[in-house]
Amino acid sequence: MTFKEKYFVFKEKDISDKPVTMTVPQIYPDDIYVSSPQKMPFVVNAFIGGLSIVGLYIVYRFIEKSQKK
Repeated sequence: MTFKEKYFVFKEKDISDKPVTMTVPQIYPDDIYVSSPQKMPFVVNAFIGGLSIVGLYIVYRFIEKSQKK
């Protein structure tokens, strides 16, 4: 894990008249990032394409039924 950014938080106390500041380091895990772009597997693309075709057919049927009335 590496430190990427620091955020400053301002907190007011009831006792003092000045705000108290504290630095909160933000830590992001490095293992969730990939170094190069990756493609989706063919199976996923085929599944999404199949859903699209089925969805278009359903819309076509609804339009066809509404025009018959």
